Amino acid sequence: MAILLILQLLVTAFAFAERKRIYTVLQNQWQQADLSVKNDLEGSFGCCGFNKDTVAGDGHCDGTKPYCADKIVEKMQSQTQSIGIIALILLLIQILGVAASYFFYAGLKKIKRNRGR
Repeated sequence: MAILLILQLLVTAFAFAERKRIYTVLQNQWQQADLSVKNDLEGSFGCCGFNKDTVAGDGHCDGTKPYCADKIVEKMQSQTQSIGIIALILLLIQILGVAASYFFYAGLKKIKRNRGR
């Protein structure tokens, strides 16, 4: 059980720590993505191009739409934060469960000991 709790704590820490690298990873993926993927993302997020240094999916931006970087990174960070918060809540519930079971066991042991007298 302790190994699972430690693993869950590591996942939570990883989710919060990796929020900083999201921009770099997404920029690399944008550069490697097919034109259809870029066009789909631009349509979904209502944006054009990843940032000022990258080309839009269809090769041109008219300047009226924002870059996709901010919108996509914000969405990814929000999702990562949600995963981290959920993992942290589950971890706390599990710790409370372990503590409660310990106290329940200790109480039963005390009752059994008192009956033996």
